[in-house]
Amino acid sequence: MNKKLVGILKIITTLILIFIVVHKIGVKHISGNLDKLWHIEVLMAMFMSPIVVLLGVYKWKLLVNGSGFKATWKSFATSYLGGMGIGLFTPMRVGELSRILFLSGNREVLLGVALLDKAIDLQVLLLLSTIGCLIVFGMKMAVIFGGSSILLLSIIMFPILYNPVKKKDVDAAF
Repeated sequence: MNKKLVGILKIITTLILIFIVVHKIGVKHISGNLDKLWHIEVLMAMFMSPIVVLLGVYKWKLLVNGSGFKATWKSFATSYLGGMGIGLFTPMRVGELSRILFLSGNREVLLGVALLDKAIDLQVLLLLSTIGCLIVFGMKMAVIFGGSSILLLSIIMFPILYNPVKKKDVDAAF
């Protein structure tokens, strides 16, 4: 397909998705809630969104380049945003793993990079959640939540560290 046709299809798809969202929510419901918006928060979100996307593309570029693949900024941005777009319509945002489809190279290595990226996102989310837990519930609960998060993340990220523990439990059972 030529590039013009692909661009037109993308615009049509975007408009159809916007129509579906507006139709499902309802124009009256949307317009009735516009006066409840705090305009400074909307402006802050509009200002920060491109920064968050740029940092995400940069992180994705660093991870992929660290694996030995080279590509242009445009291909990294396309890959990142394409995966994010597919991720919006998949359970648990698993579709973000599809960003590897937009890059050429060894799919297994790229999938590993995408999984590492998701693990980093999870770690950041748990760190921010621990800070929130500290603010809302105090130091004791933050230590419990943070410690539990670190333990679970270490099991997920480094299962080999817990292999001897598992092996001893199995040997003791027999």
